[in-house]
Amino acid sequence: MVVGDRRRVRGLLCILLAYFLYQAAGAAVLQGVVGRRIKTITVADIMDREPVTIPPVRRLLDAHEQFFLRYRWPWFAVVDPARHFLGVVRAARVDEEISAGRPALPVVDVLDEDVQVRIDEAEPLESLLGSEGLGRLGAMVAVDQDGVLRGVVTLAEVRRALRTAT
Repeated sequence: MVVGDRRRVRGLLCILLAYFLYQAAGAAVLQGVVGRRIKTITVADIMDREPVTIPPVRRLLDAHEQFFLRYRWPWFAVVDPARHFLGVVRAARVDEEISAGRPALPVVDVLDEDVQVRIDEAEPLESLLGSEGLGRLGAMVAVDQDGVLRGVVTLAEVRRALRTAT
């Protein structure tokens, strides 16, 4: 190889390295901006404040016909008359109980208590990102300090908030 060719190769490598460093620096700046923006967004900022809920005394057959068939959602939040969050009821469980001959059971008897879906409405958006409920159900139930349902935040709302944060 000729000395001039080596210099051109080194120059090209330097330009390539500079380009990669520029890209990495830009990504780091963007990540910092997004991280700071996410910390300022709370669950209350992005939640649906008027979610459809089911009363705990509603019979399974009525819940099936009036909620699951109407809205086609896989689950609903169940709240008492004072709007205290009691748990979630899933369509699959309702269908299972109705098929087993128990359509008159109240919804409160078949609540899914295994999934952690509660989150405080004052929590930052970033606390939602690793939550079990968001991963398993596609949503979280926002409550206040007294356990009163204040809204529901879905995966779609989280994605929308993350897009606007960039």
